[in-house]
Amino acid sequence: MKAQTTQASLKSGNILLFDNERHCIESGSDDIRAGFIRWNDRFNVFCIFFNGICIGSFKTFKATEKRIEKLFDKWNCELTSVEKN
Repeated sequence: MKAQTTQASLKSGNILLFDNERHCIESGSDDIRAGFIRWNDRFNVFCIFFNGICIGSFKTFKATEKRIEKLFDKWNCELTSVEKN
């Protein structure tokens, strides 16, 4: 997804899901990690949840993108689906 489309999608209430399941299957690992990204209307921030814990909240989408890129690189994650609210 493009940044503007993704940002608009999150602000409209959608949740982006991600995990490293494909990497685990390909490498034979059982260390599965999962999380999601959502927009919090109350505080006007993008929130990243990873393994059930909020690991970051950001006012700008650019800062959210940077954190997600680092997270994806470290844990071999990829976006899996968009959950509509």
